Amino acid sequence: MRLVINKGVLESVYLDKDETKVIIPRNVTSIDSGAFYKCEHLIEIKIPSTVKSIGEAAFYGCYKLEKVNIPSSVTYIGKGAFYDCNNLKEIKLSSSVETIDEEAFACCRNLEKINMSSGIKIIGSGAFYGCYNLKNIIIPDSVSFIGNNAFSCCESLQKVIIGKGVSAIGAKAFSDCGSLKEVNILSEVSSVGEFSFYNCSNMRKIKMNYSNILENGLINLFDNCNNFYLNKETKEFIGAKNKVKEKEGYKEIKYNQIMEELLWETKPEVVFLSEIFDVNEINGFGKMKYLLPYMVREKYVFNNIFNKDLYNNERFNLLLKRIEKFSNVEVKDRQYAYYDVFKLACSLGAFSEDYKDRQVSCEFISNLFEKRYFNLNSIHSSFESMDLKGFNKEWTEFLMDKENNKKNLFSLIEKEKNETGFISRIHNSFESIREFGKSNKGSQRYRKVTLQMCEEFLSSVKFDGVDSFSLDIADEIAKFTREQASFDKAKKIRKEYLENKVQNHLLNIELKETDVFAQIEAEKKRLIDNACDTLDILNRLANKKFTYEYLSKYDARNFVLGKYCSCCAHLEGTGYGIMKASILHPDCQNLIIKDSEGKIVAKSTLYVNRTQGYGLFNNIELNSNINDRESKKIIYNKFMEAVFDFASKYNEINKNVPLKQINVGVNSNDLESFFSKEKANSSELLEGIHFSVYGDGNKNYDGDWKKNGQYVFWKSKEK
Repeated sequence: MRLVINKGVLESVYLDKDETKVIIPRNVTSIDSGAFYKCEHLIEIKIPSTVKSIGEAAFYGCYKLEKVNIPSSVTYIGKGAFYDCNNLKEIKLSSSVETIDEEAFACCRNLEKINMSSGIKIIGSGAFYGCYNLKNIIIPDSVSFIGNNAFSCCESLQKVIIGKGVSAIGAKAFSDCGSLKEVNILSEVSSVGEFSFYNCSNMRKIKMNYSNILENGLINLFDNCNNFYLNKETKEFIGAKNKVKEKEGYKEIKYNQIMEELLWETKPEVVFLSEIFDVNEINGFGKMKYLLPYMVREKYVFNNIFNKDLYNNERFNLLLKRIEKFSNVEVKDRQYAYYDVFKLACSLGAFSEDYKDRQVSCEFISNLFEKRYFNLNSIHSSFESMDLKGFNKEWTEFLMDKENNKKNLFSLIEKEKNETGFISRIHNSFESIREFGKSNKGSQRYRKVTLQMCEEFLSSVKFDGVDSFSLDIADEIAKFTREQASFDKAKKIRKEYLENKVQNHLLNIELKETDVFAQIEAEKKRLIDNACDTLDILNRLANKKFTYEYLSKYDARNFVLGKYCSCCAHLEGTGYGIMKASILHPDCQNLIIKDSEGKIVAKSTLYVNRTQGYGLFNNIELNSNINDRESKKIIYNKFMEAVFDFASKYNEINKNVPLKQINVGVNSNDLESFFSKEKANSSELLEGIHFSVYGDGNKNYDGDWKKNGQYVFWKSKEK
């Protein structure tokens, strides 16, 4: 056994096969990142009270580790510190531990018990993901935040008590906990992420303060409940799968009474739709539980535009049927597409009190599909970021532009081809554009909004906090959004990437000579430093019409690739986690295809499992303007070329664990028809990473490589 200790930091450990126990000396104050990485024979570790922090992936993959004492001196447990320690059965955390970072104890499959003390403040994303044998959890009052997927896939978990201090519960925090029966939320949370208790099919009872429901639209937590009880005095609300014995002060209410009982008396900003829609199922929309979070989260007062006499399912379904008739495409995300139709319909007056407005709106939307300006795929990519607002007559007149024979509309559609979401940006900023175009003469009257005015306004986008470090980010994302919050998030991700590049010792030690992504980026840097005009020297081009490129993690285009390729992997999309992982995960990288003008027309995100020797692309997404089969075939061949080149380069460098196979996800794959003969067998399905761990609030899509299977992209010829 050899311990490498430098100024109190235990940097690395070298164990012989017969060495199963380690006692760390008392001169150690911190355990460095990856110090015990995959010490597969380690059974027991004793940590002295001098240690204050346990670094990232410190005990990652120590499969046989059974005992670990975490002394009261430890305040921080790093990202993935005990990831995949299968034999850990019990963990005791002292009051000194304040942060359990992302995936700290993820995939500890035999972990049965966690004792959390009152000092813990943050439970990071995926902290206990996949702890299959964990049965009960008590979150102490000191915890303020539970991260995305924190306890997801804890299949044996039966009861959860969430302490009074928790203000936010992340997306999918307790999703796929099939045995979970009872949840008691003692705090008044300010935010609960989407699908936080999704697929908890055995849920019998949830108890919480109903002010949470009023302020945050958390009725979707009660997906599996059939009976509801309200105590107006204590403001407690109970949802139960089966009838419960009513306690004193509780009154049983029906689902569609929730709005009347809880909302009309207090007149909140958010109004539920249970009075308008059928509670159980809406034809075309799917179940109510999936619709509510999107509707409520917009915080729009629906009763101002909806009325039983004006709106019913039949009317909207008629519009959807007409759209379906003209949208002869295979729809990837029908539910989201319908929601985008709904937002557009609201803005154009489909639910106006005036019959003529309603009729004109529905005809206009139908014509957009009949003339093939949009289909149910392109409308989702174009209107995903559109705000849900009520009828705006001036916006409608601008878009329809009857005086100029729809000149504005045609110009906007052309713009939309190159800048996905352009129309939504104008819609979301329409009032600001009116102010921007106000006349400076006399009484400063409002001028009629013109397309030129819109373009001038959007080109004047300014973000606060732009510096030399983030100037390229500002320039790139300004093409698609003017949201300061989006810029701030991108800048934060860039900063995290740069910091990890310096501090992530695991990256430096393990991937120094084996990370082909780093090799590609180094080659690009060399070319740039030598004043080469193009990076296409990396590509052996079979066809000059398209070229491929593996994007550098520093490239600002990573933040908005979904905008270029009509998918959700961007700063404001549900695939936020895919975007973020492609920048921050050391084994992920984006592959793009560009046309002859250098415009991005296709993308895919690659994950490489270096220890098992395989690669997995999430899926392949194309720009919605790529419609002809010939172009798709060439792009498919270009992907095949890029994959072959990557595998060859990777295997030159990684001869000990070479790549044996590369797959791609079937779901939402725009080139699916070209893979028809290469569907992977069930035994060949490869495991990817959980993108939702990198998610943000409701933007936590987990990826496409699980749903509907995978195709084989490339396979090694070696036996």
